[in-house]
Amino acid sequence: MTQSITGIATYPANAWIVDTKLVYDEAISARNSKQDFCVVVCRNTGNLIHQIKAVEEAGVDAAIFVSDDDVIIRAEDAPSLLGYIHSRELPTATIKFQQTILGTQPAPVSFPGVLKPDVLAPGDSILASVPPSWQQLRRHVRDVHGVPARPRRRGPPSRGASDWTPAMIKSAMMTTATSADNKFQPITAAGSVASPLAMGSGHIDPNAAMDPGLVFDASPADFVSLLCAANYTHEQITAITRSSTAYHCSASSTDVNYPSIIAVVGANATSGYKRFTRTATNVAKTASAVYKASWVSPSNVEVTVSPRKLKFTRLGQKATFTVDFKFTAPIGSDSAFGAVVWTSGNYRVRIPYVLHV
Repeated sequence: MTQSITGIATYPANAWIVDTKLVYDEAISARNSKQDFCVVVCRNTGNLIHQIKAVEEAGVDAAIFVSDDDVIIRAEDAPSLLGYIHSRELPTATIKFQQTILGTQPAPVSFPGVLKPDVLAPGDSILASVPPSWQQLRRHVRDVHGVPARPRRRGPPSRGASDWTPAMIKSAMMTTATSADNKFQPITAAGSVASPLAMGSGHIDPNAAMDPGLVFDASPADFVSLLCAANYTHEQITAITRSSTAYHCSASSTDVNYPSIIAVVGANATSGYKRFTRTATNVAKTASAVYKASWVSPSNVEVTVSPRKLKFTRLGQKATFTVDFKFTAPIGSDSAFGAVVWTSGNYRVRIPYVLHV
């Protein structure tokens, strides 16, 4: 009887292991001993990294790890796998790498424990690499959060901008992203409704991003001001910008013209006030438009948007507004979430916000 189990692999090539002997017993699994060409099944010992290293040192041809961490089949699939091994005189396995799983529902699902993205792209459990030290980051960094912003991309000519900056392109993807999955339900993280800390602005909608209505632009200097406000050193900023003279910290601000908002508040704060300023640029199909503001907010936060209407008469025109947050009751120990939405006809420009404890 053939049974398929879906797992996650870090093997970089597109390859198959076909009808290969499966080996599992307590001694072999624990010691990762060398066998004839086979696939060794390794039980969860609590330290997946050490297990992988031991397998490599032992020269095992292939291995399946039972874990809920990185390179795995899930623990809940282990009984089925081990039951198959024990029920066959000569159990075998076929492993297919680099397979794309389509049509999974619900999708997308974001995963906890990962730094907040700007948006969710198609897929989940996407593997990424990070430098092990700041020194290596400094030597190899090419772009962090779009700070250099040197490449320019041509935007749709009918949108009122001959050249779109990276910040404008990012804004178009973020403000048109959706917070619903392919079953039209809220995107979830670990079984609960995902917050902006887990999914950013939501799942990318490429078609909507081609015609976002409004975009929020930001220059390299704006991001340097953010680094200055975050107390980055001159050496660190120089490593990121690749220039020791082009930028300086004469003006620092955490309020970048970004298509999302995050404010840090004290735990159990009973009162407080935060103001953020944003400037929108009209890139819609039509030159004239009036956008109206609405918002979703928790019961203990009073949100005020001023002005509540933005009127545009030409492409490329800019309009500035402020978003004020006033705490009306104890914040508690959990972060609060919401969104400010600008609408005009078929255009819907969504700006998520987080009041982070």
